[in-house]
Amino acid sequence: YMVLILLVGSLLVFLYVAHVSTARDVLTRKSINTMLFSISVTVSSFTNGGLIPTNESMAVFSSNQGLLLLLTGQILAGNTLLPVFLRLVIWALRGLSITRAKPEELEFMMNNTKALGSNHLLPNKQTVFLAASVAALIAVAVTFFCCLNWESAVFAGLTPNQKITNALFMAVNTRQAGENSIDCSLVAPAVLILCIAMM
Repeated sequence: YMVLILLVGSLLVFLYVAHVSTARDVLTRKSINTMLFSISVTVSSFTNGGLIPTNESMAVFSSNQGLLLLLTGQILAGNTLLPVFLRLVIWALRGLSITRAKPEELEFMMNNTKALGSNHLLPNKQTVFLAASVAALIAVAVTFFCCLNWESAVFAGLTPNQKITNALFMAVNTRQAGENSIDCSLVAPAVLILCIAMM
């Protein structure tokens, strides 16, 4: 699971940066190797390290929606939604039959999580509750970010879609990786309190 996320994530980030000139120009201007950037940002996002090879974290990429969305998925897959993604991977493997494990074994894994001794694979009901609560918390945070900062300097120069993408990226990062796509010193105080409460 982890190797798959890290390899595919690094490849997707590399392809994005290689094909989107605004992202590529940032790395060229800072003399950062594209492949090393892709690997380090993927590992950092998935493992919630928050270590980005640019001085400004992800703020220099605030207009690159694709990159922010790729990293948002990796952050969630490596932290809060890990049990959800694990269950989805097992479900997909069971349906695709591309593994040496028999479908019955995969079914056993999904139905007997306590017998496996793994705390990361939750029972079905708990997985659904986890996904719903994470989605609700993120939705509340995005709503607050947008409502209280829409016309402020936080989102200056961004299109409405970019504002929403940055709000989503920041909402996910309040509980996880600590990567910032906006200047946190400009965020409305009520949103900062919400971020602290969500941590």
